[in-house]
Amino acid sequence: MDLIFPLTLVALSSAGAYRLARRRFALRPIADAVQMLVDCLGVCVLFLAFNIVAGALTILLIRSLTPISVSLYTLDNIVLPVLSVVQGLIFRFWWQHD
Repeated sequence: MDLIFPLTLVALSSAGAYRLARRRFALRPIADAVQMLVDCLGVCVLFLAFNIVAGALTILLIRSLTPISVSLYTLDNIVLPVLSVVQGLIFRFWWQHD
């Protein structure tokens, strides 16, 4: 039940927005929007993977070259995925602009 309510709410609001947008505005097909969403998600996941790998390599390099002990758990932070999504969206929209 915890998952059914938000999914139903999102499905109903999406259906209402789709119906309203199709009536009032000349929009391109929904398949184009889904394609762009998949592109954006893919770029965001690539940035997240790169940021995690780069962060882990940096931490391991710091550990091996200095007496400082930095934990890999430093990467376990909500900020990293959020910033990766921002990076991915900016990159995708910048790429699309050309």
